[in-house]
Amino acid sequence: MEKSDKNLLLFLLAIGATGLITAWWLLASYGPLLLDWIALTCLEGLGFKVSAAIGFFLAIAVLVLFALVSDVGLFGEAQVLISSFFGFFIAFTLLSSDFALRKSTTHI
Repeated sequence: MEKSDKNLLLFLLAIGATGLITAWWLLASYGPLLLDWIALTCLEGLGFKVSAAIGFFLAIAVLVLFALVSDVGLFGEAQVLISSFFGFFIAFTLLSSDFALRKSTTHI
């Protein structure tokens, strides 16, 4: 291993350790506040329209990420991307909506 490779490795390790320490500090400082805000915001559920929009953009983001890191390119396997889009869209939409919450609660 050359000296420049060792320096690069040490630099990347220092950046990674600094990032982990910073993330831990931020989570310890603001984590409870963030979790309280999420709990209050999502207590009633998001609704189907909002969760459909969230599901659409999450599915697009995940598929673009998958296409960029794959070796076949952005439009390499179009039929797989289209079918995966619908699968991700349905999963993200139903997981973020209050559809399951409404069906499972019983009111007396």
